[in-house]
Amino acid sequence: MRIIGNEHVQRALEVAIKGNHSILIIGNRRNTIEDKEPLSANVALVSPCPCGNHLDARSDARIECTCILEEVLTHRREFPHCDIKIELVRPRFDDLISAKLFKGISEPVNQLLRIAYDKLRLTVQDIVDVLAVAKTISVLDGSTEIKPQHVAEAIQYKSLRW
Repeated sequence: MRIIGNEHVQRALEVAIKGNHSILIIGNRRNTIEDKEPLSANVALVSPCPCGNHLDARSDARIECTCILEEVLTHRREFPHCDIKIELVRPRFDDLISAKLFKGISEPVNQLLRIAYDKLRLTVQDIVDVLAVAKTISVLDGSTEIKPQHVAEAIQYKSLRW
């Protein structure tokens, strides 16, 4: 698992790994980038509530939680005991740029991704998915680079929320 932004979580993970402590990361898994390597046995990543949309005051995204209080409390009672508990928040778009998530992407494409991330409240994994689909669309169009129209089409396929 690769964490973008969330320096406080990255530091807590370092402490947990170095001291062989158990750590509970509370947040949306889609705001990480999945690696081939599984999480360490002493790291647990859980959603803050059953629907996964618990409001976080530090996040720039406001996706309304549909859970009732009783569901949230029951869900949280099921969290495993861990030495360290920390919250994972949705990173800022600039954190994605700093993480070099957009290698070889033009500024117009970058701006379109920024708008989609902010307005559609996409997750980090959503952006990774949009870029992968946009790359496929660009190949089908015979282009050697991803263009704004490729990203726009890919966003259309991603923006439907159930």
